[in-house]
Amino acid sequence: MDVSQYLEIFIDESNEHLQNLSDGIMILEKEPDNEYDKEAIQVKMKGMGKIGYVANSPYTIIGDSMSAGRIYDRIDDKAKAKVVMVTEEKILEALRQIEE
Repeated sequence: MDVSQYLEIFIDESNEHLQNLSDGIMILEKEPDNEYDKEAIQVKMKGMGKIGYVANSPYTIIGDSMSAGRIYDRIDDKAKAKVVMVTEEKILEALRQIEE
């Protein structure tokens, strides 16, 4: 079995994922049907899908940043965010609206 054709596809897709990580652009999308949190906001990355949620507790945010509950009514159904700081335990993103 010749796997060289798959290796090229794998490398191309890996490079795309690395570029997306490097760009730090995430899509924030409200998830109103979430059974655990009615103010849940998914964090998605192009090519990877959902990678987590915006923190929704004052104990899990960084400094004066806002939890999901504080930004839920300030954004449309979707918004873009850019990663601006990463610690060992948390990621801080700057939020901006997007038009669909």
